[in-house]
Amino acid sequence: MLASLQVQKSREVATLRGQLNALTKVELNLIDDLSSRGVLKDTKVKDMIDSHLKDMECKIGELNEQKERQKTILIGRLDQKLKSLEEELVARHQQKAEEITDRADKSPAYMYKKMLLLQKQKNERKQLRDTLRIETEQTVEELERKFELIRLREIKIKELKFISQLIQHADFDREELADVFKAYVRHKIEGRTRRGPPTRQGPYS
Repeated sequence: MLASLQVQKSREVATLRGQLNALTKVELNLIDDLSSRGVLKDTKVKDMIDSHLKDMECKIGELNEQKERQKTILIGRLDQKLKSLEEELVARHQQKAEEITDRADKSPAYMYKKMLLLQKQKNERKQLRDTLRIETEQTVEELERKFELIRLREIKIKELKFISQLIQHADFDREELADVFKAYVRHKIEGRTRRGPPTRQGPYS
């Protein structure tokens, strides 16, 4: 179940990146058009672009802060869980060690048994730490995927808004614009139906 959700989120991330690549193409062409006609020198257009960049930077910064706060809380909880489990394990080990120590003086066999017990306890503690380490890594990876999805969705929304503002100032080929948005829609549809993970890479990879 968990693996299936991870694959689903990975596919959605790849789909969003593909969509953003298509939107980036629109933006670049719009910027080229505006630049060639000197529109970028207009104060209102410059302010619009600056506002977009600052807004994007601010939003991504907020998301990164949220992610780091949640990651810190998450790791702290898992560290506490490990500490509690280790304390319980050590307590059980200590009790068993004391029981064998009481009998060790009476028989050499108990000395050997005590040695084996100590080794077994050492291995159990190592296994516990390894298990919690893996759990921590998997949980943090899932958190990273969650915030990557949020980040890409926010970027897509803001890029679409920015493109709509640029179009108002651009002399852009409508057929080319239509082709790009068809590619954008195709990425959206493929993201819902694709069974294998996509290999397309781009600026948002």
